[in-house]
This record gives sequence, C-alpha cells and structure tokens, in this order.
Amino acid sequence: MSTIGAVVNVSSVLGAKDLIGTANPKLDRDRLFKLARTLTIIIGILAIIVSMMDLPNLMFIALTMYDCSVQAFHAVFIGLFWKRANIQGVGVGFMVGCFWSLIGNFIPASVVWAGGWSGGMIGFFFNMIIVIVCGFIFKPYEKVDEIFDSVKNYREIYSKKWI
Repeated sequence: MSTIGAVVNVSSVLGAKDLIGTANPKLDRDRLFKLARTLTIIIGILAIIVSMMDLPNLMFIALTMYDCSVQAFHAVFIGLFWKRANIQGVGVGFMVGCFWSLIGNFIPASVVWAGGWSGGMIGFFFNMIIVIVCGFIFKPYEKVDEIFDSVKNYREIYSKKWI
C-alpha cells in the first residue's frame, strides 16, 4: 500500500468514526464501516482528480494545506505544557489561523503589510495570541489539574527507578 493509500484509508475511517459517528451516535459499527468504505471511494476519486491537475496547482494545494495544518501546533504543544490552554482558545485560534493562511495564499496582496511574512505565519502568530488570551479569560477545566498531577506523579515515580 502506498502512502497515499494509507492517507486515504485513515482519512475515511476518521471521517466516518469521528465526524459522522460523533454527529450521529445511534449508528452501529456495521453502518460506520459501510460509511468508511464509501468515504474511501470518494476521497480516492478526489485524490485522482487532484493528482491530474497541473503541477503548480499541486504545489499550491500542498503549501496551503501545510499552512493550515501548522495551526494545530498550539493545540498540541501549548495544551501539553500549559494548564490554562482551553478548547475555546484552541478552536477560535485554529479557525483564525486557517483564515489568515487561506487569505495569504489566495490573496497575497492582503498580507503585504506583514513585511514578507506568509499568511501561514501571520495566522500562526494570531493563533498563539488567541490561545494565550483565552487561557486567561476562561477558567481552566476542573479535571486539568488532576490530569497534570497524574502525569507529574507518573514521571516522578517511574523516573527514579531508571536513574
């Protein structure tokens, strides 16, 4: 199986299980499996169509997707190390970051004011600011301290054995 085959397969299963399955929890396992197979066919056909496009278009699509996917950095790394990171900041920050990434790629003249920074980097900066500001505006979830403490205790207990 090629890399694109694996990506298509994973995308279809995640789409069926996480998007459709979450939106409609009454669907049973067999129905979700059929939906995943249908999504595999749809995503595969879309991948074939995209692969037949002109090479500059493929590079543009790849760079645009990269600019948007980089916006998930704050959700992962700030969320791992800062207790006040929350879903409000991550969600809004991700959307604002993707917005600036898309604006910067599709309308490059709109980000000239940034002194040569790409739309993805502008979005990355605004995304970080939004995550931090929302961390101070909204109170942290109750279970966050418990999760951080369990990780801290896990590290302390097991790291002494190996030292």
